[in-house]
Amino acid sequence: MRRRNYRGAMHGINTATSYSRMEKVKRSRKFKTAFYRDLAAMKHVWEMLKRGTITAFGEIGRQYH
Repeated sequence: MRRRNYRGAMHGINTATSYSRMEKVKRSRKFKTAFYRDLAAMKHVWEMLKRGTITAFGEIGRQYH
């Protein structure tokens, strides 16, 4: 079994560059506040639930039809 060096996990990666990329993702201008980002995420979840429910009812209907 190989040993892993977790302290050196960032070896070869420019941490300043990766940090600035992470900041760009976190500070996206798409949403003004975290509240609006959360609302958009909840909307996405509701859409997924809606599609899943429709699919589930379709599968049940097909079994008993």
